[in-house]
Amino acid sequence: MPATIVANVGQNRRFDITSIAHPSIKARHVEWRKWRLTNRGGDEFIAAFLEQFSNREDDGEFLQRKKMTYCPAFAKNSLKKVRNTIFSRAREIIRDGGPKTYQQAITGKLGGVDRSGSSMNYFMGVKTLDELLKMSIVGIFVDMPRLLGPTLLEKGQAHPYCYVYQAEQIRSWTHHPENPTEFTSLLLVDRNYTYDELTNLPIDECDRYRFIYLKETPEGPRVFVKFYNENSEVVDSFGVVQPELYDDELIEYEEQVGELTKIPFVLLDIGSSLFEDAANYQIAHLNIASSDIWFAARANFPFYTEAYDPRAESQFIRKEAEENFDSFNRFSSTVSTTNASEVTVGPTRGRKYPQGTERPAFIHPSPEPLAASMAKQDQMKEEIKELVDLTLQSLTGTTDTESVLSGLNYISYILQWAETKIAEYWSMYEGKSDIAVIIYPEAPEITDPVDVQTEIVNLLLLIDKTPQISFKKALLKKIARLKLAVDTSPDVLIKIYSEIDASEIIIGDPLNVMNDVNTGLLSLESACLARGYPKDEAEKAADDHAERLKRIQDAQTPAPVDSPGVSGSLIESAQARGIKDKAGDPNAGKQEKSAVADTTTMKNPEDPTRGGGKNQNV
Repeated sequence: MPATIVANVGQNRRFDITSIAHPSIKARHVEWRKWRLTNRGGDEFIAAFLEQFSNREDDGEFLQRKKMTYCPAFAKNSLKKVRNTIFSRAREIIRDGGPKTYQQAITGKLGGVDRSGSSMNYFMGVKTLDELLKMSIVGIFVDMPRLLGPTLLEKGQAHPYCYVYQAEQIRSWTHHPENPTEFTSLLLVDRNYTYDELTNLPIDECDRYRFIYLKETPEGPRVFVKFYNENSEVVDSFGVVQPELYDDELIEYEEQVGELTKIPFVLLDIGSSLFEDAANYQIAHLNIASSDIWFAARANFPFYTEAYDPRAESQFIRKEAEENFDSFNRFSSTVSTTNASEVTVGPTRGRKYPQGTERPAFIHPSPEPLAASMAKQDQMKEEIKELVDLTLQSLTGTTDTESVLSGLNYISYILQWAETKIAEYWSMYEGKSDIAVIIYPEAPEITDPVDVQTEIVNLLLLIDKTPQISFKKALLKKIARLKLAVDTSPDVLIKIYSEIDASEIIIGDPLNVMNDVNTGLLSLESACLARGYPKDEAEKAADDHAERLKRIQDAQTPAPVDSPGVSGSLIESAQARGIKDKAGDPNAGKQEKSAVADTTTMKNPEDPTRGGGKNQNV
């Protein structure tokens, strides 16, 4: 949209846009810095929080100790476990409906939801969730590329997209009086680059302040935006400073953001960072570990001791007498002429000492203080994990045994709400009334593939135990999400869901289909449908089955013959011929076998039983 010039009459001084900050965040900047450095770790964390022992070391020793210090980033690892636990079930998230560009972008197509190829799962599970857990708040702005014209031809594949605002970039806001989830004004900080004029390559960073607000127009409330640089000078959307008209009037380039009636910004807030308590613990761990490293590197060495006679140190004794106790090289006859109070020690040097005196020796510091400190560090490592869990429990204010699970579900609810707002703003940009439905799974504690498979098996058993067809279909859809969502495209999943909805019969275990047919509860045609076969397969299978029975009967039933002790009816028994479906008497086969084996009436009584098979031992 072309810029509209609006003059602020009566403005006698330029206000400082950089000084504006919401009261609720002014006191949190120190905490934000601590939490961000705790997550970042490395040399920045060490430089910010490693303390100098002013009474025990000088500046040079402190710099040496700092070079040897490592960062115990256990708090970051605990936060990653929470993030991965929630993100691991992202494949179960349902995103149904919405504009076509939305359904394509959430899978990473058309540049993804952020124009960087990110799927919605990646954008929410990595970019957003990670920032939310460590900083307690994060913002998501839904934007739209500037179009060249109003027609679809100019629009091309352009679609709304999202980007994240970190806590430090959200300066101030005013909630809508009728809807606290919406805003009437908002001040954000954009991080941009300054470019070299010749090469057009970035050479430095700069901040641009974006002031977004609702303003009444003849068509109703609409969204407008103004931009300011770091000097509080009004700039256009490209960062070009605009000139002043008069000393008391300032040109303010006010741009209307399309036909938006709501500020497309989502503010996620879980109330407390997971680092709130763990950060201080990690700082304490850093300083204790640094002290131990310094002790192990500089002080943990054996040192030489030797008993001496104080009388020998008298100033009235001739110095020449000291030569009798001087050090010598045991591999050389040369005697050192150095002062007796200065001793050179080492693996190739010895020391002469008088008879009856204690032998010189090397002693070392006691390892008990170092061992106690290392045990304390191990304890602090575990306590950091507990502190993260306790903070997670406190999000919902519950104290029950499943409060960690409640905290995970609470975070999932916040993410679901945020995605719903994104879908709403997406449809608003597209001018569509269809808004996608977002449903996050509960109980995100299942992360092990074995547990996922166990849940699938339990769901299959539940399908056969419930009579409601809608419930069966919902369970089958959940199984499809659990099993296929990771490596299956959303288009295929949507097709699977539609096939499930079109199914008339839902049965979890195929053996139940067979049992229902055998007991007469299910027809062959319905059994075909339950097993996913075409309807006409039942008729074809019946014809094939009849032909099979005839072939078996022709092959195994000889013509009636007179056989001693055996009647013709037993010879023709279908049960004994492998044609059970035509057997009237289920015991006919046993009766025939007994009659054939009866040799009491035969002239030559030989056992008619067949011999052993190929694999039978003879």
